[in-house]
Amino acid sequence: MKVVIWTGKGGNGKSFLTAQLIYNGFEAIDLDPFGDIFDRFEDKSIYLEEHEEIPDLSAIEGDIVLDFKGGKDRRLKGALDKADLLIIPVVPSRESVATTLKSIEYINHDIKKLFVINMIDKDSNLEDTLEVLRDSIEEEIVYSTIKLSKAYRTSINNNESIVAMAEEKSLRSGAYRTHSKEIKAFLNKVEEFRKWV
Repeated sequence: MKVVIWTGKGGNGKSFLTAQLIYNGFEAIDLDPFGDIFDRFEDKSIYLEEHEEIPDLSAIEGDIVLDFKGGKDRRLKGALDKADLLIIPVVPSRESVATTLKSIEYINHDIKKLFVINMIDKDSNLEDTLEVLRDSIEEEIVYSTIKLSKAYRTSINNNESIVAMAEEKSLRSGAYRTHSKEIKAFLNKVEEFRKWV
């Protein structure tokens, strides 16, 4: 499966979602000069400078995720033509949702999309975000949700899967189980798209 993670804005959790896919068997192409995927996963990723071309995705065996920087990238549309799924992280804020809508208009592509509403601090913010997306986008909105939590920050700082942290036999593992369920739900949504490949 070939997956692109992109949105027009930085800071929405693209690299966090990329890491979750890497923890679950994907390899990565890091296209974000401000990200740290290659630094964290040198054995499972390659880094491409902005002037370098993306390899032909159809010639690559196995599951791969492309972690783009926020904003425009001349290679994006070509990658979408070869990819099976576009994951669009959205933070439930007016700025992020507005940028998401502009991003979809910018790419103007019929690729299957999974919206990940990320860093949710209140259920009402999730509901408001979904309402705006549904009112503004003609296609069906397929989404997954991830709440705002210190547990995710710990996962990033430890460079460890939240799912693995929840399975450890330690005092802290219980605190990670709820968040592990969110990540498993996200991964299951990604897997649902495999039937379209």
